[in-house]
Parts: sequence; structure tokens; C-alpha cells
Amino acid sequence: MAPGALVSTLSSTLEKHRKEGRFFPAPDATAQVRAVDFGSSDYLSLSSDILRDELFRELNRHPGFVVGARGSRVLDTTGPYLEDLEANLARFHGARDALFFISGFDANVAVWSTIPQPGDAIVYDELVHASTREGMKLSRAKTKYAFQHNDVASLESVLQAVKQEHADIAQGTRSLFVAVETVYSMEGDVCPLAQLAATAKEVLPRADVVWVVDEAHSNGLYGPRGSGLVCHYGLEDDVAIRMHTFGKALGSVGAAVLCDPVVKVTLFNYARNFVYTTGPTFMDLAAVRAAYRLVQGAEGDMRAGKLRLVDPGGRLRDIISPIVPVVTQPGESRGLAAHLLRNGFLAHAVQYPIVPLESERLRIIVHANNTREQIEGCVEGMMQWARRGIMGRL
Repeated sequence: MAPGALVSTLSSTLEKHRKEGRFFPAPDATAQVRAVDFGSSDYLSLSSDILRDELFRELNRHPGFVVGARGSRVLDTTGPYLEDLEANLARFHGARDALFFISGFDANVAVWSTIPQPGDAIVYDELVHASTREGMKLSRAKTKYAFQHNDVASLESVLQAVKQEHADIAQGTRSLFVAVETVYSMEGDVCPLAQLAATAKEVLPRADVVWVVDEAHSNGLYGPRGSGLVCHYGLEDDVAIRMHTFGKALGSVGAAVLCDPVVKVTLFNYARNFVYTTGPTFMDLAAVRAAYRLVQGAEGDMRAGKLRLVDPGGRLRDIISPIVPVVTQPGESRGLAAHLLRNGFLAHAVQYPIVPLESERLRIIVHANNTREQIEGCVEGMMQWARRGIMGRL
């Protein structure tokens, strides 16, 4: 069939975005596999032989498992294995209950599109993930306020505005939802969660403040046995809803919403992207259980400890993130990434619209298995690229 108007329109749009630097070509899979990994979110370097071996042991414990997914969880259960996994997740993270999702994106969309009710309000950090923003677009709570990234004073100012404009929220008859992330994936910085929570209590002492915390990039890295930053700060009773993903430090797939049982039942019944999608396979669940077994043991402590011992950015902080953004001039991050890949190092360029035009960057992620020599080689590759750029402008 000859290309019609649709293909022509899409081709024109793609070409326009390519010229503007807003096009993402498919990566060179062969080159990436051969390169030293400074690009993936496999922080603990689990998703290789160590997790594979543990997964095989878990599968051998259940020789009669069904390979495929059986359908929506609303209609067809995957059996007690999933229920037991959710109970274990809740217990480990100090939550009352847990609900498994296919991805962190789905989990965030489900929470924000389903849980806030008409008359509630939402306050969010200006750099929250796209999945949170997508969920908020679908929310029945139409009042939304953004505060400046990780800025306690900005949050206080926004909360004062909420207090003045919404007496029902200030008095606790309606709920105020606050969306933050413990570690922000583009900036690599850590949320001052304890200070933010204390500020909310001070400004709105009678309000029902519902903290919704995304722990995608802290799960497995921080807190007792990798249980997350909420547990690290001892804020389990202050945070109503947490989202933990398993496809990053845990090297697996999926996510869980940690919450009150009533919230879980509400999501189970009314979150459209949960109800109308196929549930996880046994292999998905077994990989998550295997990963948690590793993270909770001596191997997990050793690997997380490697990342906590070194501050990749050279800054002194209470919590050290393995994410290091290297901001470039507009239009140059992709060239830097290509230069590093030619020299055997994988790191990803991050461009608009993922980040603002003026803060285009290369994102370096340090992993537990990266050696000192590999880190120094990557840094030298960046310095080499920068020197060539400077000489080219003289």
C-alpha cells in the first residue's frame, strides 16, 4: 500500500523534530552491549549473572509455574504467589499493604488518576516524573500547585496559599496531596523529605496532608537493607503512599504501590490502567522476589555500600546519588555521548523536551560494578571531547 496522508504527516513531523534536536533515534544495540555501562539504571549491577542465578533457584522451587500471564487481575488471579509477594513487600518496607503493577509509570498514573477526589488539591515538586504529570492530568482533583524543586521555602509559600484559599483543606475536611520523589533521575539530587514534611505540619497542622513519594531511584540503595529513603528517615507513618520500582536497582521489572488497604482496594477496582491490562507473569514476580532476596542480604549491602562510599560529584552530602548530570551547551550532549561510545563508554544524552532547552545534559550513572579505572576512563573521555571543542572555537 502506498504511503497516504498519515504517513506523510508523520514523516514531516519527525523530520522537523530531527532538525530541532527533538528526535530520538534507535540506539546502536551492538555498540552499547560492548561498552562499559554508565547509562543504565542497573545501579547495583544485579541484572547479570548474579540475579539470573538467583532467579533460576527461585524457579526451581516452583517447577509447576505457568509461563504466560492469565489476564487482568480483576478477573483472573495469578495465585497465592503474588499475594504472598505483595505481603512481603509491604512488611519489608514498613507499609500496611502493597499492590503490584507492571511498571512504575503505570503505578503513578493509577495513583494520581484514581485516588485524589473532587475538592482535593495537589501540590507537587516542579520536577516530578512525566508519569506523575500524566496521572495528574486525569485526576478529578483540579486544583494544582507547583513548588520550586527541593525548595522548603517555596513549599511553605505554596502551602500558605492553600491555607488562605481552601478553608476546607486547612480544616481537614478535604485532602491535600503532595507529590515528591526521593531521588530525581535527571538532577541526581535527593529530596529533603523530612524538612518538607515538618513544614507541612507546621503550616497546616489540622490538614489531611497525603504524601505520595516516588522511590523509583532510591529503592534498593538507601535505608535499612535497601528499603528506601522513607524508611531511612523513619517517615513510614507520615507518608501515605509510596511507589517502588523493581526495574532499576533491583534489575527486574514492575513496581508496587505501598499504601493503606483501602487505597489498594480502590486502585484494584477503579484504576483503569490496572483493571484493563494484563497482569504480571510468574517470571516477572519470581525475578522481583529473587532480587529482593539479594538486596536484603550481604550481597546487597556490599553493592549499595560501594555507591555510598564514593561521591561521584565531589560534593559532601548526607545521601549520595549515583546519578551525575553533565550539563552541555544546547545541541552538544548527543555529540559527547557519541564520542564516549566510540571510546567504549555508554552514557545517555538527555535533551529537550525531557529537560529544558538550556539544561541539556549527559547523564552519567555510576554502578556498583564500575571500577576506578572505568570511571577515570569515562572522565578522561569527557575531558578529551571538551578540549577538542575548546580548540575548535579558537
